[in-house]
Amino acid sequence: MGSQIQAALIAAIVSAVVTVGGWFVTYWTQDRALQVKMVEIAVGILRAEPKENIRPAREWAVDVISEYSYVPLKPEVQRALLEHRVDVGGYDVYDYSPPGLGR
Repeated sequence: MGSQIQAALIAAIVSAVVTVGGWFVTYWTQDRALQVKMVEIAVGILRAEPKENIRPAREWAVDVISEYSYVPLKPEVQRALLEHRVDVGGYDVYDYSPPGLGR
């Protein structure tokens, strides 16, 4: 009888760990997807010509990219993003394959 109780206890612990682990993976995946979307919005803002009336939006966009980048942006890169239009060379920001190759 004691071994049945131990087995039930172990099963309950394993079930709890799997449940919590699954929740954490789901949360992390959704959080990362939101971060990617925020970076896409930021890049869209930085594609516009830099004008004084949209500088706060450009500053926000640089902050977003800095926050979600695994590689820190150097101050000179941040300054360049604020002062110059980001040109993606004719590529659609949402299409990561070169033109003519399809998806």
